[in-house]
Amino acid sequence: MFKTFDGDKESLSDHCLELVNHHNLSIRKQSIDTKFNAKAVDFIRALIDHQLAHQLCLSKVKIQGFDRVLLHDSTRFGLPIKFKSDYRGYGNRMASGAQIQLVYDLTQYKICQLDICDSVMPDKHFATSNEWISKGALVVRDLGYFTHRGFEAIEQQSAFYLTRAFPRTSFFDHQNPSERIDLAALVRKMRKKRLPVLDIPVRFGLEEKRSARAIIELVPDQLRIQRMKTAGIKRASVKSSISKQYPLWAGINVFLTNTTSDQLSADQILQTYRCRWQVELVFKTWKSYLGLHKFKTYKTHRLRCYLWASLLLVLLQWKIFVALQEHWLTTRQQLLSLSKFIKVSIHLKEQLRDVFRAKKGAFKRLFQRLIHLSDQFVFKEKKKGKNSFIDAVDLQNYAILEQSTRKVRPVDNSLTPDILSV
Repeated sequence: MFKTFDGDKESLSDHCLELVNHHNLSIRKQSIDTKFNAKAVDFIRALIDHQLAHQLCLSKVKIQGFDRVLLHDSTRFGLPIKFKSDYRGYGNRMASGAQIQLVYDLTQYKICQLDICDSVMPDKHFATSNEWISKGALVVRDLGYFTHRGFEAIEQQSAFYLTRAFPRTSFFDHQNPSERIDLAALVRKMRKKRLPVLDIPVRFGLEEKRSARAIIELVPDQLRIQRMKTAGIKRASVKSSISKQYPLWAGINVFLTNTTSDQLSADQILQTYRCRWQVELVFKTWKSYLGLHKFKTYKTHRLRCYLWASLLLVLLQWKIFVALQEHWLTTRQQLLSLSKFIKVSIHLKEQLRDVFRAKKGAFKRLFQRLIHLSDQFVFKEKKKGKNSFIDAVDLQNYAILEQSTRKVRPVDNSLTPDILSV
C-alpha cells in the first residue's frame, strides 16, 4: 500500500528494499513474485469488504434538508495493452482499461459502493444496482446512468433522483402526454423574457413517459461556444458530424427530478447537482496524489493486488479523514478538504505507517498532529463570489462550543481499534 514510487515505476526489488528497511525482513524478489496470486487478490478484496462494512460516518449533516445525498459516478483509466483480455478498453485509443464505480454518501462521508471492472462496461449497467439506497435518500447521477429502469428502481425504494437529461430526450406535456413540448420554442421564450431558469412539470421518454420536474437553465455564451467546439473536435475524430439538435442542447442544462418544489426549489436543484463535483474531486485526488491509475506491464494477479491494495489504502485513509472531519464539525462547524488532507497525509506517511502497524499510541500522535496542521493546511475554503459545496451543507445540528471553552478536544482513543480494524 505504501508505494515508494508510482505503480508504473515500482519494481519487485523496491518491495524487497521496503521489507528490509521497514520490517527487517529479507526476501528474494522471486519469492515476492509468487505471492501475487489469486489467494492474495481474494484476501485484499476481503479486507476491502470488511472496511466498507465498518466505516466511521457523520450523522448530523444535512444537504438541502436530505439526510442522505448519494453521488453515483465512475472514473476510467488506461492500462498496458497486455491486460486487454482481462480489462477491455476502447479499440486503438485505449486497448486496455479499467473503471472504478463509486457511490459516495455526501452527508455521512461514507463510501457505499466501490468496485473495479473493465472500462467498456457502460455506466447505465450499474443504474439498477441500488441495494445501497434507503427510503428518502436523494440519488445524484450524471448522463451515463440515464435509464428508465434506473429511475424506476430508485422510486421503488421510495427515494428521489436528480440527473441531467440526456440530449435529444423527448418531453411531453404533463397533463396531456400525447402533446410534445417544443423545447427550442421554450428556450427562445426564456431568452426573450430573460429567464435564466425555468421549472416545469413534464413527462419524458417516448415509450414510457415518466412524470418529473424539468429544470431548464440557460448557460453563458462562452460555455455554449466551448461545448460546440469540443463536440466538433470529437466528431471530427470519428469522421461524423454534429447532430441538428446539439446546438440547442449546447446552450442549456436540463435537470430531471422526482422531488417536489417544496423539497427542492429550482435554485436548490442547481446547487445540489453541482455538489456532484465533490465526487470528481475524490477521483482527481486519488489519481493525482495516490497514483491510482499508474501501472506497468506485469502479471494480472500482481496488477489486481496493486489495484485493490490502492483502494484499501484509500479506505483506511478515509476513516482517519472522517474522524478528523467529525472533530472539526463538532468544535468549529468547519469542513475539510479531502485533497488537502491527502497531501498532508503524504507528508506524514511514516506516522501513518506506524498507525497501520498498530504501534502503541501511534494513532493518537498522528491524530493530534493532523489537528494541529488542519487550521493552516486542511480546512476547505470558500471561493469569493461563487456558490460551492459549503453553501449547500446544513451544519446546524452540530453543537458549537462556547467561545470561552472552545478548545481542541482530546483524542478519543476508542476510535483507534475501529480505524485499525481490518
